[in-house]
Amino acid sequence: MSKLYRYIYILVAISLFLSACTARAVQPQKSSPEPIKYADLLGKPLNDEGVMNLLANHHCTGANHFQLCKDTGVALWLDTDHIVREIYLYLNSAEGFAPYKGELPLGLKFYDTLGAVEYKLRKLEANRSSLSGNNRMNYEGRSPDHMRYWVTYNPYDFTVIYNTPFLDEDATIYAVLLHS
Repeated sequence: MSKLYRYIYILVAISLFLSACTARAVQPQKSSPEPIKYADLLGKPLNDEGVMNLLANHHCTGANHFQLCKDTGVALWLDTDHIVREIYLYLNSAEGFAPYKGELPLGLKFYDTLGAVEYKLRKLEANRSSLSGNNRMNYEGRSPDHMRYWVTYNPYDFTVIYNTPFLDEDATIYAVLLHS
């Protein structure tokens, strides 16, 4: 009889061990939130169902006219009517924001320099100008904070903020600001 109990104890121990291992294997992995798709947000009111779901899923917090989604590298600027008018995409860990991991407009990459951005946009502009007859890329550069150089590319409704206070072809992208 004692031999039978010994076998039962061994079987119970094995089954407990296997169930513990199996339970760990099927536990869901914590995944990082899906990148925010800026095109789905621009021009939409804050109470839009899609905007509200997105802000809740990304643990965004409000600060004046901003919704800060630090875990996804995004900040939304709202006008006085609570419409999303601008979206900041932080490409590197900056000011407490994780790097934005979604797609950038017009095929830009997070590692592009000012020279690379303007080269890509000139290629796009050459294709557009052959259709419209206009062959001049319209952009405006400034350094409002005296820390970073901002270039607004008017035909494309976005501004690229570079990691330099002056015009430098080798400057890297700090953030991208999208306008509606």
